[in-house]
Amino acid sequence: MAKFLKVATTSAAGVVGETLIPIDQYGGMVATNTLAGANAITTLVITTSTSATSLYTIILSAPIAGPATVASREADMLAAFSAALIANPGGIVSTVVPPLTTAQAPVAQSGLQGRQPITAQAVYNQFTSAVFTP
Repeated sequence: MAKFLKVATTSAAGVVGETLIPIDQYGGMVATNTLAGANAITTLVITTSTSATSLYTIILSAPIAGPATVASREADMLAAFSAALIANPGGIVSTVVPPLTTAQAPVAQSGLQGRQPITAQAVYNQFTSAVFTP
């Protein structure tokens, strides 16, 4: 298991940042949504084992694109962080990949083998904020 989770963030203004979350202080996590439907904003709160009030708050911006739902987006957010926790054994940093918004679209299957052209690339949500509150 890595020692840190790296959460890359991008704001609406295009400002890019990174937050490193120490795994050895990891206490637990819970995902919630504010607003409803496509406008929901998903928030993941990671509590630390050092203090009940010390936490990391990670925000995944709206909109939620179909076929995703509010419930599936919460589950995807938890799955992304859980996957990063167990990735990179023996490493220092494990990067959290945001949930998928739109899957890539390959050309219709023709039965041919080999290289498969892609007509639309995969699109991932972006974390807009990752803040530590002591």
